[in-house]
Amino acid sequence: MKSPEIFERLSSNRKIISKISYTAAMPCLLNDNYIDQTIECLFKQETKDLVYSIIIVISNCNNNHLSKNILKKIENFFYKYNVSIKVFLFSKRLNGSQARNYCFKNANSDFIGLCDSDDNWKPYKVYKEMISITSSQRRINTQFIGSISQKRIFKNVVFKLPIQVKHCLLLRKQFPHTSTWVLSKYLYSNISFDNKLERYQDLAFILKARNLCKECLIINENLVDIRRSISRKKIKLQSFIFSLKFCKDYLDNNLINSTLFIFKYFLYPRIRYFYVNK
Repeated sequence: MKSPEIFERLSSNRKIISKISYTAAMPCLLNDNYIDQTIECLFKQETKDLVYSIIIVISNCNNNHLSKNILKKIENFFYKYNVSIKVFLFSKRLNGSQARNYCFKNANSDFIGLCDSDDNWKPYKVYKEMISITSSQRRINTQFIGSISQKRIFKNVVFKLPIQVKHCLLLRKQFPHTSTWVLSKYLYSNISFDNKLERYQDLAFILKARNLCKECLIINENLVDIRRSISRKKIKLQSFIFSLKFCKDYLDNNLINSTLFIFKYFLYPRIRYFYVNK
């Protein structure tokens, strides 16, 4: 892979004395629809007593004019909010797993938070996460953290959720959305996203994570505005072969689990998008 162009600015707050460091990581394409708004949301975070920085991996940067334009905006955000930023611009198009793994490789913080390019973090997201992590560290494993809607039936502000196969097959909506994931340095340094999978990379990561930590810390608040959209084009590209590969590599070809997975993630999307939504 050709080396990327690197854009970097260091905040004057880097010398702050803090027990915790946190990096926001966002993979995106140069022409993503909400890229400007999402990047600014990362800069606008409340980060009191926290060493905070941002890593952005932008791929498919073949348009020099657009690349210069987005870098100019990022530089303006830097001078406005004084947050350290590191941007990697690849001319080649990377898939989401490759870009996230590149963020992992270039991060060194205690925690790294994942953000999709079309999902907006609330200004208090990072601050509330750190409060929840520090207050729960002694009684709950804090390797894998996520937030869910406070409209859920759970009444506790912070609770733990076991990381199990059933979250992939039956209770996937109960597990936090990827844009709310926060991973400890121990976790993101030891596992990565599977960039050989056409889809299901987040499910594969969850199953890898359970080998290192048995539970996920859940923050029961709306910390991210999540835009959920699956295009028919993506459904068409999702091949049966990749579904079988997931069952082989991550479900050990267990007949019951594999059958449930194929139905929910291969057959059901086709039924829904090609017949129900004609």
